[in-house]
Amino acid sequence: MNRAVIEVKAKPFRLLSRDDAAAYCGLPPKRFEALCPVAAILHATGKRVFDVHDLDRWIDGLKANAADTDADILDRLG
Repeated sequence: MNRAVIEVKAKPFRLLSRDDAAAYCGLPPKRFEALCPVAAILHATGKRVFDVHDLDRWIDGLKANAADTDADILDRLG
């Protein structure tokens, strides 16, 4: 059997739409809106986008707060 190797180089985007940001975080868009405290920024094009660096900081913070109770999470959601 012949084997082929494919090398793919993709440049990641830093600014993501809501749907792409949700996918990046592994969440459906509505759940992302409910859980993610990261504020979207207004791009020069007039679109609201999320900065990957901000999303990464939020995700890293989740690791530090892994011991939160359900009540703690609900308090943060308001």
